[in-house]
Amino acid sequence: MILTSLLSLSLAFSFLTSTPDEDTTQVNSNEILLSKPISNISQEEVLDFNLNEEYLDDSTYVLSTKQTIEIESQIYKAPSGWYFSEAGTLSQTKDSYYKMDTYTEPGGYVTLTTTAYRVGFYDGNVVYLITSNAVLNKDFRYDKNDNLITRHGDNATFYDGLTCHGKYSVYDLKNNAHRFLYEKPITPSFERGEGVLYEFPVTQDTGFGDTYNPLQTVVDGEYYIVATNTTSVQSVYVHNQKPFIESLSFTFGHVGVNIPLSSKDAAVYYATPLTLPGYNGAITREKYVVSQSDYNFEQQYFFEPKTASHNIDGLFFTTDRLRCGYIEEEYINLSAKRSGAGTAYLEFTFDKKIYQMNTILTFWSAKELFLITDSAYVQYMNEDGAWETSFDLLNNNNPLPTDRNNPKSYEFIFAKGTNKIRFYSHTDYTNSSRNKGRICIGQTIFTSYSL
Repeated sequence: MILTSLLSLSLAFSFLTSTPDEDTTQVNSNEILLSKPISNISQEEVLDFNLNEEYLDDSTYVLSTKQTIEIESQIYKAPSGWYFSEAGTLSQTKDSYYKMDTYTEPGGYVTLTTTAYRVGFYDGNVVYLITSNAVLNKDFRYDKNDNLITRHGDNATFYDGLTCHGKYSVYDLKNNAHRFLYEKPITPSFERGEGVLYEFPVTQDTGFGDTYNPLQTVVDGEYYIVATNTTSVQSVYVHNQKPFIESLSFTFGHVGVNIPLSSKDAAVYYATPLTLPGYNGAITREKYVVSQSDYNFEQQYFFEPKTASHNIDGLFFTTDRLRCGYIEEEYINLSAKRSGAGTAYLEFTFDKKIYQMNTILTFWSAKELFLITDSAYVQYMNEDGAWETSFDLLNNNNPLPTDRNNPKSYEFIFAKGTNKIRFYSHTDYTNSSRNKGRICIGQTIFTSYSL
């Protein structure tokens, strides 16, 4: 659907706390849609723009864009009998795995363990974290590259919203000891098939006369998938048997497709596939539209923090804000650049996990006096209680518009879900007698999922 905002002229107000100097410009009605990332805008949707020579002395934000995209309406209902928590949410930590399988090669050379964790939602589907662990036990000298693979079936896709990590660790088994020697990271590769590949050197002996005799290497790799329907995941180990070749060259396909290698080149060990449900049609998507006026914020930038509770269409949340107001009844504005200020923020705390946020952002004008030392971010609180940055609002590669009549829409995905989101701005340059550094927040849609 198309969300239409009518921005009208309003009177200027004076306040004891601060004196806003906002522009009073006639604003035309403007169609604004929240749906897809701004990177999907076509060339025809990029508006012409002119360079303001006076503004070029202070900033590089000169691009104004607009997009119009339809939002599909989707409703899902959860059937009974699905395996989820009593609260109706997915597992959020690795302490509670969903499925696990261990496979040991008959000769005892390698043991593969595949584990699946349900960690969140994306676009109405379930996001799984798949971990593969390989334990290698050898008693002869070997120093070549081997490969650990995690791959998925046809009814799944790789999810790149979370970062994959890999590592290999070497242990000393001399005299029945199990002493940790060292650990090194592995860079994941997604170029060889429907999954992720971790290539690493296997060093099972450091040479004659060494104190240590590293006879065990442990490899760990991660892989995130979106299960669009019931699918399979599988760990595979490819062992290099060529004494004069450091790295093998091969490709692989979905679960069930053999890796095309000659037995003279490598030995391939396939773990038992794990079957994972996709819950297609079993997820309830809840969207909450919050307009600027819904917050009931004053048309003022306060110098002290303000807290308020909200219930908008069944979405319960609190807001904490500083130097943040509903300016001229157009946008929710942040303004950190003012004498006695320096920091501005709008922080949300939700009673349920939010998995997606679509919002409208722009600068108030082309002269907000941002400096290279200033900072402004969209952030969310991760599962460890730390703030993570989703978007740098002062990023020149994807700048906010400087014409508030032609804002951009942005989409933010939080696959594991979050209960806290904030817009944050800070500057060390605070000797201005005017309200500057104004970042505008328009209509916002918060999306939650449940089973």
